Amino acid sequence: MKRRLYHWYRHTFAFLRFLDRRVTPAGTFFFTMFLVALFFGLNTQSSMVFTILAALGAVFFVSRLFDRPFHPAFSVRRFMPKYAAVGKTLTYRVEVCNEGKRPERAVRLSEEPIDPRPDFTTWD
Repeated sequence: MKRRLYHWYRHTFAFLRFLDRRVTPAGTFFFTMFLVALFFGLNTQSSMVFTILAALGAVFFVSRLFDRPFHPAFSVRRFMPKYAAVGKTLTYRVEVCNEGKRPERAVRLSEEPIDPRPDFTTWD
């Protein structure tokens, strides 16, 4: 049972981290509304919510069509100091180059650890 809980934890954490990095707050709102409409709009005989469900589904489909062709191309380089000490602030430069043809706006750079999740023996 503990192993199942651990796998549930790992997959849920990875999914939420993916959503946090890839989906905007507006996208989260639309997806939540889609799930609510899906729950209430499955019975097409007693409710008109299925029209909202169809409209939200179309919005998601069109947004996925237009998402890939406009994926920006960047190259990132870090300039780290030669030495660092534990407990001291580490300052370094990051160079981000836009390798695309058009300027990009609202770009965010974030530093995250590779995988902060513990392994099963540590988690147990």
